[in-house]
Amino acid sequence: MSDEILDTEIKETEQQDLLNSIKNFLATLVPPTNIVIEDIFGNSYELACSVSARNQIKILREFDKIKDIGSDFKFSADGSVGSLVDNIISIATDDQALLIICRCFSLGHGACLEQVKEVANANSTPYDAGDMACADLFALEELVTAIVPLFIRLAKRASQAVNRVLNK
Repeated sequence: MSDEILDTEIKETEQQDLLNSIKNFLATLVPPTNIVIEDIFGNSYELACSVSARNQIKILREFDKIKDIGSDFKFSADGSVGSLVDNIISIATDDQALLIICRCFSLGHGACLEQVKEVANANSTPYDAGDMACADLFALEELVTAIVPLFIRLAKRASQAVNRVLNK
C-alpha cells in the first residue's frame, strides 16, 4: 500500500473517531428541564432550561462574540459538562466576556432578572442599570449554571437530528 493511501485511511479513521467522540459526548448530555439558581440575597429561582427559537439565536449570536475578544483563554476539553462550566468561568474573568455572559443571561432569563432587580430595589442595593445588572445580582457560577443548559439542549437536539440523517 502506498504512503498516500495509508495517510488518507489514517485521516479518515481519525475523522470518524472524532465524530464518534462528539456523538458519544452529546449522547451523554441530559439537559435538565428546570434549574434552580440563587441571587446574592439568598433567594432561589427555578428557571426553565429552554427558550424560544428567536432567543436561542440571539443567545448564540451573543455568545459567539467571545471568540472575537482575543484574550488568552485556557480551554480544557475532557468532554464533561463540568469542563464546559469551568471553561466559561475562566473566560468570564475577562470584563468583555462577562458582559457577553450577562447579555446571554438577560436574553434567556429576563423575567428572573427583573424579579431580582425588584428585590435589590427593596433592599436599597445598588446594581448596574445596564447589561451588567445580573453580574451585580448573581454570583458568576449562578449565571453560568443558568445559561449552559440552553446550549446543552440545542446541542443534544442537533446531535439527534444529525444522527437521524446519517443513519438513513
